[in-house]
Amino acid sequence: MTIENNFLSPLNFSFKLKKAPNVEYAVQQISIPGMNLGTATSPTPFVRLTHPGNITYDDLRITFKVGENLTSYLEIYNWIEALGRPDSYQQYDYTPTDATLVVLNSAKRPIFNIQFQDIFPTSLTSLEFDSTMTDVQYMTVDAAFSFDRMFYISQ
Repeated sequence: MTIENNFLSPLNFSFKLKKAPNVEYAVQQISIPGMNLGTATSPTPFVRLTHPGNITYDDLRITFKVGENLTSYLEIYNWIEALGRPDSYQQYDYTPTDATLVVLNSAKRPIFNIQFQDIFPTSLTSLEFDSTMTDVQYMTVDAAFSFDRMFYISQ
């Protein structure tokens, strides 16, 4: 039996999103999605038997800072716009893309990757301006993504 001396830190990660490269440098929080295993039943003359069904994943959620030129924000905004309300066939773009969460150890070296396959954004929170604030708090927004599969890959 191996005893772990170091615990996993929530500070040690990086996120790579192929379709939105400016977002990856601004991510402050990310949650590894939960997963659920559905069930299926089959009747018999006496009892109903339960079997494993399909896996469903919760959304991948991130929080990221927004630069004053809105570059990171607009990457996700335009992606959602192109999927949900394109103005032309040329604007519509459902090219499958992947994302990778790299989890680092206490020495900031990669321990494992979590790869998200065929990811696309499903929500982006609003930008909140407030002139009554006394201290500057830089803008952050949340984005949620749906995906088909999630893989853990050891380093």
